[in-house]
Amino acid sequence: MERGILAAAAAVVLAAQFAGSAHAGVLWDNGGPAVTNLGGSGMSDTIQAEDFQISGPSGLTGVTFWNLQGIPADYSGSIAWEIRSDASGTPGAVFDAGTATPTRTAAGSMLGLSQFQNDFAVSTFLSAGTYWLTLHNGPVSSTSFTDFYWTWTDLTATNTGTNRGHELGLDPPATGFTTNDQEHAFLISNVPEPGTLALAFCGVAGFAFRRWYKR
Repeated sequence: MERGILAAAAAVVLAAQFAGSAHAGVLWDNGGPAVTNLGGSGMSDTIQAEDFQISGPSGLTGVTFWNLQGIPADYSGSIAWEIRSDASGTPGAVFDAGTATPTRTAAGSMLGLSQFQNDFAVSTFLSAGTYWLTLHNGPVSSTSFTDFYWTWTDLTATNTGTNRGHELGLDPPATGFTTNDQEHAFLISNVPEPGTLALAFCGVAGFAFRRWYKR
C-alpha cells in the first residue's frame, strides 16, 4: 500500500513539473538578421510576404520577426498579419488574419537604422503544407511610406530552397504579389499550453491513484 501511495504521489509531482516546463518549439526558422545580406523590405506602403513549411498538423502560437526603422514614429504601433495558403509559389487565399501589438526588443542597428525584435502571439492550426506569412506596418488601410522595413536574412540550407519573399504594393495599389528576391528574418513557433499538459499528466496521476485505491 505504501508503495502505491508513493507511486501516485510521484505521478502528481511529475505532472506538475512537466506542465511547468512547457517551452516554445520552433516550427519554422527562416533565419535571424543578416550578417552579410544587409537591408530590409518596406512594410509601410507594401504588404510583405514570406513562405514557410509545416511538416505535420501543428498549432501556431507565436511569430518573431525583425525590423529596421529610422525614428520611433516610423512604427505605426501595430502590425497587420495574415497566414495565407500557397498558390503555385505565390501567396494565395487568406487562412487567418489579425492585428498584433508585438513585444518589441531593441536589437542593435544596421545601416544607420535601429533594429528591433518583434514577438506576438497567434492562434492558428495548420495541416502539413506550404503557407505564407504576410506583415504590414499598421492597418492595411495605412499606405503612407515610412522608414520601417522587414530585416533581410542570410541564405541558409532552409530558406534557399523556398520561394523568395513576395510583396504587394499598396500605393498605388498593385494587382498581385510579385517577388522581391529576398529572404527575411522571422520564425514561427508553437508553445504548448500548460493547462492542456497539466490535464494530460494529471490524468496519468489519477490513473496511478486509482490503481493504488483498488489494491
